[in-house]
Amino acid sequence: EIKRFDQWQRATRIHYSLGGVMFFQKGRYREAIREFQKTLELQPGFVPAYNYLGKSYAILNDFGAAAESFQWVIRLAPQIDTGYLNLGILHELKGDPSKALFFLQKALSLNPRNEKAKKHLEAVISITEQRQGQP
Repeated sequence: EIKRFDQWQRATRIHYSLGGVMFFQKGRYREAIREFQKTLELQPGFVPAYNYLGKSYAILNDFGAAAESFQWVIRLAPQIDTGYLNLGILHELKGDPSKALFFLQKALSLNPRNEKAKKHLEAVISITEQRQGQP
């Protein structure tokens, strides 16, 4: 039990908080990715690391790796809106409004107060209507 707790502390404190998040906030995304990967080696189910990993990959335009990371967030924590929101935004960035619509609606169904999801959903609906020639 003590060994597991020590691994959790190292993963979350050193590699996640002091490593990955710090590098992410400084815009050093490749270094952040390395730290989040180290976190996940020690704590494979640590959802926040997958979420930041996905954001880091998305910023570096590695949309495939970003999608995979956000899918892990959804697999590990299907009851929270974060993974669905970020996967929806990723599909929006990729220019796939139908997939974005699905994930953003799911995020809002889990958290109707999520203003970011509302904003992105409105943008996706507007894009979809423009493509269909609707006002």
